[in-house]
Amino acid sequence: MGAYSTNKIFTDSNVNALLDRLYYEVATALPEVNFDTKLCLTGRAAAQLQGAAAVPCKNLVLLTSDAGVFTFAGGSLPKKMNATGAIRMQARIIFYLPALVLELWYQPGIIKIETVSGIKCQDILEINEILL
Repeated sequence: MGAYSTNKIFTDSNVNALLDRLYYEVATALPEVNFDTKLCLTGRAAAQLQGAAAVPCKNLVLLTSDAGVFTFAGGSLPKKMNATGAIRMQARIIFYLPALVLELWYQPGIIKIETVSGIKCQDILEINEILL
C-alpha cells in the first residue's frame, strides 16, 4: 500500500489507489528517480493539503522535473494504468483514467517540495496559478 492509500489523502479510495499505482509503475521502470525531489502533487489538491480552502478538484495534477519520468509517462504508462485515453503535449500529459482525469506536467529545474501527510507536494507559493 502506498502513501496515498495509507494516509487516505482523498475520500475516494480508488483515486488513492490509482496514484499509488502510478508511483509504483514509475518506481519500477525508473528506480534511479528520487521522488523526494523529482515528482510531486501540485494544483488545487496540493494547495488544500497545505491549508488552502477545500473546494472540489476537477482533476489531479502531478509535477515532475525529471525528463525520464515524463518520457515514460508519455510512452507505456497509460497502458499500464489502464487509461482510456491520453493526450501528450510539449510539457503536459493528460490521462483519462476510470476514476479521474490526471495530468502530469513537466518543469525542468528545481521544484520546491513540501511533505504533507506523507505526500510530496509542490510548495503552495510555487504552484502555477492556472492550476488553482
